[in-house]
Amino acid sequence: MSIRLFVADDREIIRAGVREFVRGSDVEIIAEGSIRDAAKLLVAHDEVQLLILGIEPPGTAGLALLAQLKTSPAKPRVLLYAAETCAEVIARAIAVGASGLLLHDASRDTFLQSVHSAVSDESLWSRKDLRRAGSASQLTDAGSDVQLTRRESQVIVKMVDGLTNKQIAQSLEISYETVKEHVQHVLRKVGVTDRTQAAVWAVRHGLA
Repeated sequence: MSIRLFVADDREIIRAGVREFVRGSDVEIIAEGSIRDAAKLLVAHDEVQLLILGIEPPGTAGLALLAQLKTSPAKPRVLLYAAETCAEVIARAIAVGASGLLLHDASRDTFLQSVHSAVSDESLWSRKDLRRAGSASQLTDAGSDVQLTRRESQVIVKMVDGLTNKQIAQSLEISYETVKEHVQHVLRKVGVTDRTQAAVWAVRHGLA
């Protein structure tokens, strides 16, 4: 079955480039449009699995859409697509739940692999991205005195590496359900709402 995309970018040349990238692959563009129209169009295309969201400096329009989607019935995973970015944009994107950011100079193979990874709920944020986000934002007020168990510390390191719960379970040789419990404990202790924000905390405090 094809992976179903929505491409939101104000520039036709970028949307055309994405169309060319997915041609002949197992990725299908269900709909496309400007960032302004994306929220409305996504509601009409609830089968979309991934939103390719174009941003350009300062990135405020795209990030505002991301924040809006958090309260919308349409909740596809989101992959940002940009020519360049900065620490502040990365921090805000992580805070509102984006799966990662891909630069325009990425190859077609990298683009398609990133799409597959994002749809599989894998984080595409690198350690470098997490460090930049940690230096530019206050995603959590939790300090270094947070007490994690040995297993929770192992789990959060795997989260920094972008592993899914299933992959963490295989790596640590524990059950999937046990990993889910550890992740929830970590999120609660650190005071964040998702695993990427927890990973930012871990990098900021030198755990990974």
